Amino acid sequence: EEDHYHSWRWIPVRGMKLLHTIQWRIALAYTALIVVSMGVVSLYLVNFVRNTYISNLEEQLEQEAGLVSEAAARYFRGPLDPADLQMASERFGKLIQARVTVIAWDGTVLADNWEDPSTMENHAGRPEVQEALNSDLGRATRVSATVKQELFYTAVPIQVDGTLMGVARVAVPTSQIRANVNRIIATIALSTLVVAFLSMGL
Repeated sequence: EEDHYHSWRWIPVRGMKLLHTIQWRIALAYTALIVVSMGVVSLYLVNFVRNTYISNLEEQLEQEAGLVSEAAARYFRGPLDPADLQMASERFGKLIQARVTVIAWDGTVLADNWEDPSTMENHAGRPEVQEALNSDLGRATRVSATVKQELFYTAVPIQVDGTLMGVARVAVPTSQIRANVNRIIATIALSTLVVAFLSMGL
């Protein structure tokens, strides 16, 4: 009877040893595989989503600048006084939730929905303005000397009957861009963690 008792007690002990040697090694190996795989997928998704977001934002700002350019062309055709142009820039800015600036070909600021254009310095030297005057599109990311914050600018030329009259420019704060990207990254990270924990549990 004593030998029979010891033999039954030895079985679960041997089973526990096997559990800690074979099953846990397999579990740890699969866990490591899941963590590495999900990490690689997460990095890919983060980079893909960030690049896609920036690309879509660039296209969106270019389209919005084009709309501002078409609306501002009326000013150069007349009759449209500076007050009307300023009101139009404010309406556009509120609609697209961005900074909207209309600049004459010589750099004179005609309208701006964030600042009083009469107090703003000449913008002929701004990189995005120069690029828009010399081509069909200008972009720049820099700290605004007027509003003292970093903005992402997109500018397009204003033309009337084939004549270059000025530049329409839209801009959004880079802090807003980073906040939107960080929200997307946080969502991806949370989803990855949930999937990883469920996979490890299974």
